Amino acid sequence: MAHGNGQSRTLVGEAGGLESRTPPASGGPVPADPVASAFTPPSRPARPLARPRGWDFLLRRFVRDHGIPVVLAALFVELQHARWITIVPVAPTLVIGSGRAGLLLAAVAAFVASSAFIRENQDYGVGSFLLTVVVAFALLPPIISDPFRYALGLRPPQIQIVLVFVYLGLHLAAGIFIGGLWTVVVKTFYR
Repeated sequence: MAHGNGQSRTLVGEAGGLESRTPPASGGPVPADPVASAFTPPSRPARPLARPRGWDFLLRRFVRDHGIPVVLAALFVELQHARWITIVPVAPTLVIGSGRAGLLLAAVAAFVASSAFIRENQDYGVGSFLLTVVVAFALLPPIISDPFRYALGLRPPQIQIVLVFVYLGLHLAAGIFIGGLWTVVVKTFYR
C-alpha cells in the first residue's frame, strides 16, 4: 500500500510477515520489526585473521624453518660416522681428522640454505636440485679413486689435502640438499 508521497511501500512477504521496501540511508533494507532487529547482529564482512606475533610463535617458527634441517643434517653426518649409512666409502683416517668439521659445515650449510630459500622467497626447484647433485658428483672422483691408489699426478700430502677439501665439500652439498628439501616441505605444508 502506498503512503502519502509514494516512496515507501509495505508488502506482505511470502512467509506472511511485513517487509519494508524503503531504501535507508545506509543502503541496506530496513527490517520490518524493530524489536527483532535489535537482537540480530549486524552483518559485517569477515576480516582476515591477525597473524600471531608473540615470541613463542617466532621461536616455534624459527625451530620449524631452520632448526629441523640443522638437526637432520647433523643426524645424517653422525649416521655416516657411525657407519650406519654409507653413501661414499671414506677412509677412517679422513673421518677421524675432519669429521667434526664436516658435521659443523653440514649443519651451517643446512641453516643457510633453509634461511636463503625461505626468507628470500625463492624456491628450491629443479635447477637448484640439479646444481647440488652435479656439484656432489663432481666432488666424488678423488674419493672414489683413493682406495685404488690412483695418484692423479699428486704426491701423498697433496692427495690428503684434496681428500679433506672433497670430504668437506660433500658435507656442504649434503647440508644444502637437506636444507633446500626442507624448505620445499615447509612451503608445501605450512605456508
